[in-house]
Amino acid sequence: MSTTGYAYALFNQSLEITERIGDVQTKAATLHELGYIYADKGEVDEAMSTTGYAYALNHQKPHS
Repeated sequence: MSTTGYAYALFNQSLEITERIGDVQTKAATLHELGYIYADKGEVDEAMSTTGYAYALNHQKPHS
């Protein structure tokens, strides 16, 4: 497996864990890093979608 493929697998594993435990901040950071991987692979639409979602998570108001 390539380094990028290995990183992709680990970030997806991290994403599953952050979703399960409800860690929004780390989920956003993970999505941001996945966006870099998509961009590196030339998957621009997926990169923009993923980083856009990360941005939205980082800027949502906390639930009170």
